[in-house]
Amino acid sequence: MTSANTAGNPLQIIAQVNSDEDETDETTSFLQSASTPTSVSTSATAMASDKRPKEKKESPATEALSTFNQHMTTAAHACVLLFVILIIYFCFSGEFVFFSWHPLLLSIGWMFLMTEAILTISKENLFTGTLPKKVRVKLHWVFLTIAIVLILSGFTVAYLTKNYNNKEHFKSWHAIFGVAGIACSIPTCLDGIAALYHGDLRHYISPRINKFIHIMSGVTTFTFGGLALILSVYTNWFARHSNQNMITFILGLVLVTFPIVWTVIRPATTCLKQVKKLMKLE
Repeated sequence: MTSANTAGNPLQIIAQVNSDEDETDETTSFLQSASTPTSVSTSATAMASDKRPKEKKESPATEALSTFNQHMTTAAHACVLLFVILIIYFCFSGEFVFFSWHPLLLSIGWMFLMTEAILTISKENLFTGTLPKKVRVKLHWVFLTIAIVLILSGFTVAYLTKNYNNKEHFKSWHAIFGVAGIACSIPTCLDGIAALYHGDLRHYISPRINKFIHIMSGVTTFTFGGLALILSVYTNWFARHSNQNMITFILGLVLVTFPIVWTVIRPATTCLKQVKKLMKLE
């Protein structure tokens, strides 16, 4: 009787269905709450993996070019060091006179410190390439500051020697390119300071233009100084101290020319790219 009444009573049937739905909802809610930590963990892991910087796989050609550039930069380091050692040997192999300070200071200041200051920026530098950019930039301007002091001192020695011997100034291409490089180094130092604080000056000058000006003036300065260094191998001082030996002459010419050309290629290329961007040719 009871089951029959229940089956025949619509209100009791609806109540039974609602009771079953409540149990189902509780079960579903429990299962969802039990699985929530896993879902959150999985979601967090997925988000974390999305935020991880994706490593760019370089093509074999790019890797080969990077390796080649690294080897060439290392060779430039070696040539710079050997040339400076050669000049130091010449300075002290005979009588050390007042003028000997000129090649000594210029070889260390321009050939070594200024060249290394530029190569320090490169990521393909075997010695500084893995350092943070801020550290490389700091080494860059520290090397250049010391280099400028030595270069100006060496220039002063040559100028005073000319005066003492009553000789005319800036008659050779070696001297002309040298003084041109020193003259260009002044604005290079000034815009170098501006480039160092490009973030603070971005309201007055675009960081891109700021960097372009520094690279352009730096390339000009280093090119003039580099030409003076190359022509130093043709001077009477070098010929006298090398006993006019042809092998020593060729060795000195190679040791000074290769690192200068290799060092100026990268910033000069960057400068040309910046010119194209500024002129909107790309």
